Amino acid sequence: SWMLSASDENEIYSPDVPGYVLTPYINIEMVRDSISTYRDRIGGEYNKAYQFGGDVDNRMWARTWHKHMKGHGAKRLDWKSLSSGYQFGYELENKTVENGSIRTDAYVSYVRSSNTAYDRLSSEAGQVISNKFAGNMHVHNVNLGMTRTYTGNDNSYKDIVVQFSNIKNHYNGRRGGKAKNKAWAVTASF
Repeated sequence: SWMLSASDENEIYSPDVPGYVLTPYINIEMVRDSISTYRDRIGGEYNKAYQFGGDVDNRMWARTWHKHMKGHGAKRLDWKSLSSGYQFGYELENKTVENGSIRTDAYVSYVRSSNTAYDRLSSEAGQVISNKFAGNMHVHNVNLGMTRTYTGNDNSYKDIVVQFSNIKNHYNGRRGGKAKNKAWAVTASF
């Protein structure tokens, strides 16, 4: 990923800059939400994920989530985000081993977010103004993932997740500047 940096922390940025700088952080959060934890993905006593299917083996599962986030930069750039995710998975394998079980799942998920960027030093004609709004960003994220989870008889678990993501970002700056970009990401969690 890339980062813009300034030699002077009070330097005046174009209103489009906060969207370009902040969106990679939002993308990372969305990927984390999709990978999540085993208990979030599959369910159990710690969440409300919905499971369906009658057989113990080859069970399908689904979950949704909605999340409000805020980010505050150390010096000037802030953001707000509302994201929603939808995930559908299929249990490929579930076998009993000594002291526990091993489960393999495949899943697909879609996550979208609407975001607002702010610059505490937002300016017009070289003067700092009270309107800190810098622009909007919309992010769409499609993910394909595989998980392999060992669950012990004591209910502890070890989880390996690999996820491939297609990310689409749309920026709309305060002064009408618009941009789009696409990215691919590969993420692994152990």
